[in-house]
This record gives sequence, structure tokens and C-alpha cells, in this order.
Amino acid sequence: MAFRLVFLGMLGSGKSHVAREAARLTGGVVLPFAKDVYRLTEAVLGRRVDKKIPSDRALLKTIGTDWGREGRADVDPALQSKLATLWSERHGYADIWVDSFVRYAEAEPAHIFNDDTRFPNELCRTVGLGFLPFYVGVSETTRAQRLALRGEAVAPDAYSHPSEIMNTTLSTIALDQNLAPIVWNDTAPAPKRDWIVGQETFFAWLSNGDAEALAAFAKQSPPQVLCDWARSEPWKL
Repeated sequence: MAFRLVFLGMLGSGKSHVAREAARLTGGVVLPFAKDVYRLTEAVLGRRVDKKIPSDRALLKTIGTDWGREGRADVDPALQSKLATLWSERHGYADIWVDSFVRYAEAEPAHIFNDDTRFPNELCRTVGLGFLPFYVGVSETTRAQRLALRGEAVAPDAYSHPSEIMNTTLSTIALDQNLAPIVWNDTAPAPKRDWIVGQETFFAWLSNGDAEALAAFAKQSPPQVLCDWARSEPWKL
């Protein structure tokens, strides 16, 4: 059985670390929804994205959300002209990066790990494709330390941006409501919950190819329940 997992969580929780380690242990790949967002952003910049630079992070959000998902008319005309030369598919619709993800997934090896699911339609499409969602848990102290070490100054309003609000809202309830299985990515003790597993056990399942044990744990938190929660958009209430 192939491992196909989605990792959710707040900025600094370690989603990318967990995904990279999962890929290393299984010989799989990390496949982000934002693969083409980064490709386009780097083509516009003429260099690699540096997330320590606020303007780079802002451009990612402009291309990914404002231009890509929403097709907003107020996106800088020069940027729109440049993107028109780089992107031959249509844009300005919610599933743009989901469709891109599916195209890439069809060409990838069996084990696929995603670390940047940000919107309900992305989450629900992956669930429909058989991916199992996991929330990456971490103490707030450790999360803040990681962001500081990375040199990322995250503005408070970043957490309410459309690309972050689903994970931000989930973070406020994930430890108290069994909406998603949690991988505890911290040396600090994990809260005692039936739906929390330590990273040592989690990585052992992957290393040993024990898809049955991993799936049995994950399905204590039915993926469709999480999808339905996300589709209800409780952050708008």
C-alpha cells in the first residue's frame, strides 16, 4: 500500500521537516500544491525565492492567491503581463493549484507527501484521492523558537490571510477535538490524547512500511469529517 499523506499545521510547526523525513524514509517525494507558484515566482524574480525576504513571501501570496486562485483585477499589470508569458493554462479559479497538483501526482512514484495544504478545496481533493491528512503538533514555545531561528518575522495578520486561516483555525481546536490525527513534532511532552502519536512511532511506521498500522491510527479521525469541517469555513462565522 502506498503512503499518501497530507501534513497540516501552523507556520513553524515543522510540516516540511516531517514531509521531507517521510519521503526520505520511504523513497517517496514531497509534492506541494505550490510547486508551480514557486516556479512562477522564481521566474518573475530571476532567482530562487528567499522566504526570509518579506517581499518574496508577499509575491508568493500574490501569485498563488490574488492572481492564481482569485484572478483579481488589481494585481499589478506588469506582473500580470509577465505571468501571461509563463502560464499557458487558465487562471483565476479556486482549483488552479489543485489541478496542477493532480497532474504532477499522476506522474510521481507511489509514496507522496504534501506539506502545504491551505484551503478546503485542496484538503478535500486530496482526501478524495485517498490521501490521509495529519496535523503536525508542536508547543507554541518551540514553534516561536523555530521561526526565530529561520529568521522569519511573521506579521500577526499573516495568520488570518486566506492562505493561512484554515490551518490557524484548526490549530486552536486540534488538541481538544478529534478532527485530525496528530504527529507530535516536538521534544516537549505531547498532550495525552488518543489521536496524538509521537514522531518516533510515526516515522517507524513509514520506515517499516507498516501502512496498515498508520492507516488504522489515522482513521480514528475520519478524513471526511475534517473535510466537512473545512468546507463549513468556521473561521467566517
